[in-house]
Amino acid sequence: MVDAPIPTTTFAALGLPEALATALAGRGISVPTPVQAKVIPLALGAGDILAQARTGSGKTLAFLLPLAARIAAGEIHRAWVVTPTRELAQQVAREAEVVLGAQRTALLVGGAPPWPQVQDLRRDLPLVVGTPGRMVDHLGRGALKPDAEIVVLDEADQMLDLGFADELETLVRDLGESCARWLFSATFPPPVHAAVGRWLDDPRLVKLDGGAPSTHVRQRYVVAPRNGELAALGRLLHALEPARAMVFVRTRDEVEGAVRAIAAEGLEAAGISGELTQEARDRVLGRFREGKLAVLVGTDVAARGIDVPGVTHVFNLGLPTGAESYAHRIGRTARAGADGEAWTVVPAMLRSKFLRMASAGGSRPEEAPLPTGASIVAARRERLAGRVKESLGEKLALPPAFAELVKEHGAEAVLAAMVHRLVPDAPPERAPEPVRPRGAAGGAMVGVFLGIGTADQVNPGNVVAMLCHQCGLSNAQLGKIRLWERHTVVEVPPEVLRQVLSRPLHHRGRPIQAREDRRGYAGGSSSGGGSRRYAPPTDRRRT
Repeated sequence: MVDAPIPTTTFAALGLPEALATALAGRGISVPTPVQAKVIPLALGAGDILAQARTGSGKTLAFLLPLAARIAAGEIHRAWVVTPTRELAQQVAREAEVVLGAQRTALLVGGAPPWPQVQDLRRDLPLVVGTPGRMVDHLGRGALKPDAEIVVLDEADQMLDLGFADELETLVRDLGESCARWLFSATFPPPVHAAVGRWLDDPRLVKLDGGAPSTHVRQRYVVAPRNGELAALGRLLHALEPARAMVFVRTRDEVEGAVRAIAAEGLEAAGISGELTQEARDRVLGRFREGKLAVLVGTDVAARGIDVPGVTHVFNLGLPTGAESYAHRIGRTARAGADGEAWTVVPAMLRSKFLRMASAGGSRPEEAPLPTGASIVAARRERLAGRVKESLGEKLALPPAFAELVKEHGAEAVLAAMVHRLVPDAPPERAPEPVRPRGAAGGAMVGVFLGIGTADQVNPGNVVAMLCHQCGLSNAQLGKIRLWERHTVVEVPPEVLRQVLSRPLHHRGRPIQAREDRRGYAGGSSSGGGSRRYAPPTDRRRT
């Protein structure tokens, strides 16, 4: 394997057709990223390629642009791109529609009916993008023909980590020795090294960053008090006010706990986990991609393949599983050379372990103080001052009511009053409220029926926010939340039930029915003590 030097940094000089270079310039893309500058000249020629570059470095265009050029020139008739997840396959297909032209890509992923995909394959489209499992299914049925002259294995480390080794062996084997293989991977653990030896023949090597986190990402961490990790995350979110952030946790249960805690802080968040249907997952990711949702919470596995541009902040709640997991997480921000921030909330007892793990991956995160109420208010006022400064050059008339105030009290006094109205002083500091584990409420619990469900595009975080803000509750007063399509049941202590039922509830301006749910309990009578647990019927559960 020979490591290729970085050539000149214009797309035309890399050997791409003028039409492609012009189209890229029209999208504001005039300078190739380092991985594109190295890969494209090699990909325009023959042979296998082995490329290592961090997540978000521009790998997708690095292989799509030469594929488009060679398809347009008639050099190849068909190419495959294999990705680990539906989301990444969909992202590649969307980009391919721009580069190759509309309706020239077949998308083969699970969670969608196979028959429309079979129809696309019958149209003899030049590019096939898909996930390993669904592509092997179509290959076995004869709908997908093993006639690709180039196959791209994108995010190979993730595909092998997700257990797709057998499917990839099948795809590579059926394509035969004459098919060129381009393998892209952010890291090179032993399974990838072994696969390279089996699948690639004397590949040209492109190596950038060595899988290390982006230098564009400023990495910091805060040490949280015991049982105060969620409260610390809430403080960071208030202090930073990220436009689009991802929060990583380790388990499915932690996803719901984090969403609820963030919602209790008055911030809208949603989670993704293996419990979501594909339809619900697509809906959450669509809102996040469109900027309608500021915070997305997920596990490493659930977030695999998600590539949403404009993520400004990544938050790790607790320790990642290792240096590679940490690198993948923080690679979700600072995409394509943009700036970004990565924050880790770590308990004091795990601080040293976190620093050793980060150091093993080539990272040197800086410790930062936990934001106080006063520092959060100061940061908000500074951002307000910035927005005001941006408007100073505009021709704005002072409303008559304010003109009278300025005349009577002076401009400085009026401005100070407005600032304190918009961003009030912080309340006195108090110890963070202990976070109760999911479903660990003590004492007897009763069910509250709410006439709102997944059909109304709500998640547990929305329900928590509604009850906390409209009923004056705290996150600690709520037990398990179970969502159905048309309704939701929330566990609460009996003394809280009256408080909920006495308040008019609404969601997006629509009144919400609320009543006690009496459909049954498991483990004790209706008048029993703390051992009884609410048990709603499970036959209609959707999420």
